[in-house]
Amino acid sequence: AIMAAGAVNRKLKTSEVRLRPQRRVVHEAFGGLCVLALLLCEVAPGHAQCTYSFTTQDCSGLSLKTVPSNIFVTTTTLKLNSNDLSSIPSRSFVTLTALEYLYLSDNKLSQLLDDSLVGLSSLVGLSLSNNQFSVIRALVFDPLVALQDLYLTGNSIVAINVGAFAKLSSLQSLSLEGNTPTISCFPLDWPLSELPPTTTVTYSGTTVVTRTAASALRCPTTVTTTRTSTSTSTTTRTSTSTST
Repeated sequence: AIMAAGAVNRKLKTSEVRLRPQRRVVHEAFGGLCVLALLLCEVAPGHAQCTYSFTTQDCSGLSLKTVPSNIFVTTTTLKLNSNDLSSIPSRSFVTLTALEYLYLSDNKLSQLLDDSLVGLSSLVGLSLSNNQFSVIRALVFDPLVALQDLYLTGNSIVAINVGAFAKLSSLQSLSLEGNTPTISCFPLDWPLSELPPTTTVTYSGTTVVTRTAASALRCPTTVTTTRTSTSTSTTTRTSTSTST
């Protein structure tokens, strides 16, 4: 009986040694995901409240002031919404080439650097809603060659620089709802013509395709002539409905 027990004990130890490397490989490959019920949804190292579930990393609502530095490279959905982020440093996501959905809504962002989003070549959905953007700069979205949905709702956007949408050849929808002042038409210097012709643009409760918005929905302009005391005339162009 003693010999039999010893044999069983040796067998169990051999099995344990055999399983340990497999579990370690799974953990390293998937970054603490729920795998075969052996691992629970684990806590992100260094960021105690961030949680993982399969390929989703959830760091929302944690009052974070900086982007976590150790996001697993296998993450496909990253939730950083409802925090206190006021900036996204250069190349913050450069290793996240598998990331498909990035939620940055409900933060304190007012601008992005030209290389803040470098590395996100697989991103298809980006939410920047309910932040403090007033101007959308050129080049910011250039790395997002696969982007399909862009949400800019609930900001204070008054200008979009030429070149902002130039590289978004896959974009299907652009949401500009809820900006203050309300976007009721598109100023001439907003580069909607850079978007694919079938992109839908949503603003002020209206959804149109870019082909229409780029032409018929431009803000109207008027030309007025004012005479001075020296009998010279001055011509000015004014936009009539850029804000409400």
